[in-house]
Amino acid sequence: MTSEDTTAPTPHTYTAPTTHIFTDGQIIVQQGTVCEYMYIVRRGQVEILHEDQGQLVQKGVLAKGSFFGEVPFLERIISPSIARTTARALGEVQVISVSRETILNRIHDNPELGYRLLQTLSRRIRELEEEVIRYIVSG
Repeated sequence: MTSEDTTAPTPHTYTAPTTHIFTDGQIIVQQGTVCEYMYIVRRGQVEILHEDQGQLVQKGVLAKGSFFGEVPFLERIISPSIARTTARALGEVQVISVSRETILNRIHDNPELGYRLLQTLSRRIRELEEEVIRYIVSG
């Protein structure tokens, strides 16, 4: 005779995302610094910049629903993760920071979230490929 465990599975626990408000020009994440979270824009716009040879190059502008900080967040094998770009507020901005564990648990509970993340990353890769091709052709 075997005993059967009839207890319900324990739901994943989440670290609550933290809301942050930034004013125009404030740095949210600085290129080259430790970046432990992924960020989601709740309100306003965030400018993504890359510093190259002392000059800031705008990589894009993100609006409500967009996310950033995913590259060091997803590539992290060991801590700490280093930000590859700078994120700066354009006007007043509200973002939420989400821990790696929370995102992974939410993807486990809702695979659609993981799929949407992959779609966005795929679109960004395609845009970078197009940018590289334009650079080579104009070259």
